[in-house]
Amino acid sequence: MRKTFLFLLPITTIMLLLLDLKLVCSLNVEASSLIDAGRETPKLDDDVLEVVKSIEERYSNHPGFRHYFWQFMAKGDYDLQFLRKYALHYYEHVRVFRLYLAGAMTAVPVEEFQVTLSEIIADEFGVRLYNEPDVDGHPKLFRRFMRSLGLTEDDWETVSTGKNLIEGIAHYKRIHYGLLNGGLAEEIVGAIIFGMERTTPHRHSRVLDGLKKFSDRTGHEIDWQFFSEHVGVDDYHNNALLFPLQSWFLDPVKVDRMMQGATASFDARKGFLDDLATTMGITKPPTTQSCTASLSSPVHIDKMPELVKGVEWMPLSSLHVHEDIDEERRLALLAYMNITLQQQQLMTISAISVSIEGVVIDGHHRLSALASLGYTEVPCCIINYDHKNIRVHGSTKIRVKEFATQHQHELMPPKSTRHTVVGCDGNEHPIAVLSPVISLAGKQP
Repeated sequence: MRKTFLFLLPITTIMLLLLDLKLVCSLNVEASSLIDAGRETPKLDDDVLEVVKSIEERYSNHPGFRHYFWQFMAKGDYDLQFLRKYALHYYEHVRVFRLYLAGAMTAVPVEEFQVTLSEIIADEFGVRLYNEPDVDGHPKLFRRFMRSLGLTEDDWETVSTGKNLIEGIAHYKRIHYGLLNGGLAEEIVGAIIFGMERTTPHRHSRVLDGLKKFSDRTGHEIDWQFFSEHVGVDDYHNNALLFPLQSWFLDPVKVDRMMQGATASFDARKGFLDDLATTMGITKPPTTQSCTASLSSPVHIDKMPELVKGVEWMPLSSLHVHEDIDEERRLALLAYMNITLQQQQLMTISAISVSIEGVVIDGHHRLSALASLGYTEVPCCIINYDHKNIRVHGSTKIRVKEFATQHQHELMPPKSTRHTVVGCDGNEHPIAVLSPVISLAGKQP
């Protein structure tokens, strides 16, 4: 009952807000810059875009994103009974999705972010704010899809009442409700933006491709507007959500918190899809060789298995730093870690990038914070530093090694070097994308 109340309140508030916004827009009254009639897509700063891109790359090969379930759906090689079963199970996710957005409105105290969320929620309800007639909301569109499969209200209400709700979807709901009721604002943003909104076109395009193939093969007419609308999501909402939070992406502590939320969301979605695939009788295909540097790396590195040597916990005493740290940055990161541990939350951290010889390439502040907490071993992504695809900006590899091994009392200034890795796309990416996110559970000192 308590959770129900927590989510009813924001929904009621949001509906009133939507009515106000609709009135404002219909009267052509000057509104917020994010909701004016032109709705020009906000332009993000280049350094913010770099961080956003690196976060997305980190999760681009996460099984919660690139799951074999979507690969199967894209083929369209299934029968009508399969589609009906999929629709009934997936409906619960569609039905409650807007509750996640509603919860985020009350949990993230940034007004312009809330305005954009209200626009997205308006789309979910089918409310058009810009002198356009209202349309069917997304749950209603999905019910139209189910009706085109021959399903009835009695069919889907049996699932939505929880009688046949699979555990993977129930767990997904619990994780996100937990974040919304007790998570940090940055964690919620990470889950909503990276775990949900920015991944929507990818997964729904796969389903749409399969539905079209199925319809062509069987002659069965399907109402797939729900999926086509989600594939057609423009850049406006995605950029508008990020625009009021640009300063967050320049704060390493806030970025780490956002990635905590994104990781929790992607992990929960993996469980959701694993269980859905099992329930649907879909067998996981055998692992194939991919253009990937390491098992968890999102950067595609073509035929370069020698680049990343592995991930392991290494003693602090075996590592050599080359840069000094910014004390304010270290203290902020340490405070965040302490709060996470005190609240007994699962703490994860990106593995520290080190060379085969133990030279710290990236992660000096993480290393210092972990040392302050009493850790004697830290998770490390071991990289072949001499590899031609590893680049250093602001110095040279020789100088980095010299300062790490010979100048312990004369370190480089904080953040004076920047390391990148060249992927098979020919572009340079922040080297941090090679490092998997590691759980510290069971490793507390």
